Amino acid sequence: MGQYGNLVSISSAFLIKNIDWEVQRSFDFQIWIYDLPGGIESENTLTFSLESGFTPNLSNTAIEMAYGNSKVKVAGQAELADGDITVRDFINRDTEYILYWWQQQVYDPETDKLGYAYEYKKEGHICLLTPDGNFQRVWNLKGVWPSSISYGDLSYDGGDKRTITMTLSYDRAIREYGQQSVNVTPLVVE
Repeated sequence: MGQYGNLVSISSAFLIKNIDWEVQRSFDFQIWIYDLPGGIESENTLTFSLESGFTPNLSNTAIEMAYGNSKVKVAGQAELADGDITVRDFINRDTEYILYWWQQQVYDPETDKLGYAYEYKKEGHICLLTPDGNFQRVWNLKGVWPSSISYGDLSYDGGDKRTITMTLSYDRAIREYGQQSVNVTPLVVE
């Protein structure tokens, strides 16, 4: 045995017929936001309209302390970065109005008044799915609200679908495991 132990040849053979190495696919996900204006119908529309989403990004500021000839760093305040989701705008489901309605709880342009946090902050889940559609990894989001919405561009030159991008701010992101931690069932469109 050499200095580094037994070196073995590495190949992709370990991936064959071994469930322990199933890769998480970036397209196997659902995002649920609960208690939206319009109820369960709005929640379903938002989830099925998704084109892209995010997973949480957490960072801590570093506090630097000098003593003598050196410095050390310790963890400071935690900060969660906002995340963007993009949805397709379906006409008969009026995805745009569902988002506008929620954003209006934050700020009402007709009255020029801000809403109360207890009314516009919601809870949600980012669910990463297995290849067969089960919830395997779940992020539980607390205090979710739309800090900005871009209703998209229009153009006579394009032939593409219309999308809306929304930036979500949130207070907490707690990693859970498996379907037992989520109070929803993965929906399948028939």
